[in-house]
Amino acid sequence: MTASVKDGVDVSELLNGVGIYLAYKPNNAACSEGQILSWDNSNSRWICSNLADGSKLPLTGGTLSGALTLPTNGLAVGTDQMVVSGGNVGVGTSNPTAKLDVDGAIHTTSSIKIGSSSTCDGTTLGSIRWTGTVFEGCTSSGWRALIMSDGGSSGCPAGYIPIPYNNAVGTTSDFCVAKYEMKNLSGIATSQIAGIPWVSITHADAVSECSNLGTGYHLINNAEWMTIARNIEITVGNWSGGVLNTGHSDNDPSNTLVASTDDDGCFGTGQTCSDVVWDKQRRTHALSNGEVIWDFAGNAWEWVNWYIPTDRAASGNAAYLENNLQTATASMLDDSFKSLDTSLRSIHGIGTYWPGTNGDSGGRAVRGGHYYDYGEATVGVYGLNLGYSSSSTRVYGGFRCAYSPQNP
Repeated sequence: MTASVKDGVDVSELLNGVGIYLAYKPNNAACSEGQILSWDNSNSRWICSNLADGSKLPLTGGTLSGALTLPTNGLAVGTDQMVVSGGNVGVGTSNPTAKLDVDGAIHTTSSIKIGSSSTCDGTTLGSIRWTGTVFEGCTSSGWRALIMSDGGSSGCPAGYIPIPYNNAVGTTSDFCVAKYEMKNLSGIATSQIAGIPWVSITHADAVSECSNLGTGYHLINNAEWMTIARNIEITVGNWSGGVLNTGHSDNDPSNTLVASTDDDGCFGTGQTCSDVVWDKQRRTHALSNGEVIWDFAGNAWEWVNWYIPTDRAASGNAAYLENNLQTATASMLDDSFKSLDTSLRSIHGIGTYWPGTNGDSGGRAVRGGHYYDYGEATVGVYGLNLGYSSSSTRVYGGFRCAYSPQNP
């Protein structure tokens, strides 16, 4: 197809006339390979332009030395491969809703830096941020720390394990707890396998020893204790024949024991069991997140940072009572000392409750029971005794620290 071109022809007409510009020869000479045809407005003529100035790219490729400015929605590569839309870049999606929206896996040979966004709402669920000390994820309950055991950079210190929170009993974010009862390692409260529990310690000293470990460390409180107890209760592997294992609680031997590996839960008790073979004297309890905690019931009872001087449930009873048969009070709600399944009794291995009397010298909570707490039936993860004062010490009384990654 050929056509004649006259001076003053409109450029858009020329471009819309398919094939016309290909037949035109400015100055009676064809453009050289790699040149482009353009209109010289100042001289009212068509000219052939070189690409040597780097301001234009041929369709077959080239190198751009300056900035490439695109209009909104001005770039699309392939079918949904890469799209620029409204200031967002989409890879694998034609409708990107974020600055970078990728439909598919991301692979990097280096690292990805995460910022510290403060927004956590319905539009950002699933986001991760770095607070400067811990990683947090955006959930329907707000920002929650992403915690890992054994010294993970975003959570639990060595010897501590992560515990999922439980709103029903008063914890609103995940926390870390000592995997073992605290040991006295050169005067430092340490969670480790080796050594017998640190016992014969007052409540005040237990509080101090935990807080001395650093910011975020504290003596386990009752909401944290109940969170763990409820988690143990709902984990099937802790039960056999409707009974929950109570740990070292038969007074044989009549002393506290050192711990062992998680597959040797009956270590030191004279019984035989493992992580998959149940025994009532098994000293380990499995948690819903796959972690294992040692001696949460039995071995040594443990101080809990909970004080009920008055308004105790069943006050005036100097005896071991069934937790789930007592009437709650304003200071002792059901979820502060009862099991999730309130039909459970001490024969099911949950422990018992000693209230003491309102206004007596007691009121400081100890929980879990010890190696011979007036019979196996009194020992269990819900075991609670309010008969001790802040200055009480016992050779079978120890403690356990916790750590809050939200307050490192």
